[in-house]
Amino acid sequence: MNSFSLNDICAEDFARGWMEARRRSVNGQERSGGDLSSALEDVFYASEEFPIDPSLREETDLTAEQLRAMVTEQLRRAGMP
Repeated sequence: MNSFSLNDICAEDFARGWMEARRRSVNGQERSGGDLSSALEDVFYASEEFPIDPSLREETDLTAEQLRAMVTEQLRRAGMP
């Protein structure tokens, strides 16, 4: 999340990696709580609204910039640098 927020990786790479990490987390029954849990959940839902394949993007989908802004806000909300 930090790398994406700092513009070190592109939105497509972030979304791919995020979805894979989320699957591993759920399958491994990892749990978090509080603000961090809420922030991670919001990032998950936002990532679902960002089509990785550019040919599938529609006007109502999140843009890379919107996804990055949302992730940055969630990091701030969770108290992460």
